[in-house]
Amino acid sequence: NKEQLAHTSSDVKVDYKSVDRAELEFNLGAAKVNIGELATPYMLTAKGTNAHAGIKVESSYRDDKAIIELNTYSRDTISNKSGNIDVSLHPEPNWDLTFNMGAASFTADLTAHKIHNLEVNAGAADLRLKLGLPTIDKTHVEINAAASSTTIQIPRDAACQVETSILFSSKKLKEFI
Repeated sequence: NKEQLAHTSSDVKVDYKSVDRAELEFNLGAAKVNIGELATPYMLTAKGTNAHAGIKVESSYRDDKAIIELNTYSRDTISNKSGNIDVSLHPEPNWDLTFNMGAASFTADLTAHKIHNLEVNAGAADLRLKLGLPTIDKTHVEINAAASSTTIQIPRDAACQVETSILFSSKKLKEFI
């Protein structure tokens, strides 16, 4: 059961099909990204605001898993900025999310979603992540960031283990012992 679709625009949607798992890889350059807590009837929606940038989405369904790749690109040879991008995810699947970005402002409220794995790879970025209580056994979060500011909010009742390896950055863990 393999179906693959590709679509390029500043406003993209991936139709929802009932699956247990969904995998998203989002690759972007310089952009301001907001992943809202609001659910969508689609598997994914993404809307860009820069007339000189676009979003390309490729999606396929294999077995009981949706596989989605989202890429931003510039239509302007002078600027490589993608502008503002708003993304919404369907709340039902268990998500494996990978975000690869350069200079970005990235805000994600994932409290309404089931997150299995979350990986963020960033250059000079301002990262703000908000997670809900895990609805599956564990949620694994990995942040690989260079000159970045990272804020992660988790519910007070969530069990959490933090491991860090930080070079040329400071670390503040508020309300951790």
